[in-house]
Amino acid sequence: MKVVFDVGGSHMRVGVSADGGELVQVTDVVTPVNPEEGMLTLVDMAKRMVGEEKITAVAGGVAGVWNAEKSKILGSPNLTSWVDFPIKEKLQAMWGVEVRLENDAALGALGEAVYGAGKNKQIVAYLAVGTGVGGARIVNGKIDENNLGFEPGHQYIGESTLEELVGGRSLEKKYGKRAEDITDAAVWEEVARHLAVGVVNTILLWSPHIVVMGGSVIRSIPWEKMIEEVSSRLKVYPWVPMLVRRSLGEKAGLYGGLALLGQDQGGSRG
Repeated sequence: MKVVFDVGGSHMRVGVSADGGELVQVTDVVTPVNPEEGMLTLVDMAKRMVGEEKITAVAGGVAGVWNAEKSKILGSPNLTSWVDFPIKEKLQAMWGVEVRLENDAALGALGEAVYGAGKNKQIVAYLAVGTGVGGARIVNGKIDENNLGFEPGHQYIGESTLEELVGGRSLEKKYGKRAEDITDAAVWEEVARHLAVGVVNTILLWSPHIVVMGGSVIRSIPWEKMIEEVSSRLKVYPWVPMLVRRSLGEKAGLYGGLALLGQDQGGSRG
């Protein structure tokens, strides 16, 4: 059985697959603040799902900037206590197999590019707007070559980062309630305008065939308003690339893990 996981700033999910192409079971819990507890929880969740079956491969994403060896995160605004924790070493010791690790949004991007809304598109730009803001550029079904990783949420718009303007945690701090509980239309129109600027910047820098957007905050965004804002700003090109919502929902990162494992075995799906 193959195990895939996705650790975000607020929740973490684990899925298992028998054939490496379809998830047969998925479960999620609140992300523990303590990384040691997080490791134990991941392993326990997987064991409960696979039962007596042997775990043959593991891949997962964790929110943050990784070191070159992809063994630990060097920085993470929403998982500060996980920084410098030996994630790869701990998980490999617990599972007894090689564990492939990536940024969580990068795996979400890969999942949508290979299995989801970006399938069959050569260049996919992915933006995940949830607790924070992440994303990645996918080229020909693989995470694009990079040096430090992709962090579109940390682009500056005026004096603030995109994440500070539209991320769920930032909105909660500003308005005193969770993003999903904010009902003021004026607030969401402002968020849509800020997000549109971030989308335009991403298109200008990554030149994608399609922009796929996901994350809990996206569900509250006035979608057509945001597209109008993008179109009104993106004048340098004769047309605007496709902008679509993700199709895999909260499983995008898990499917990205399966795609990563598939590439390790010499091929990719989609």
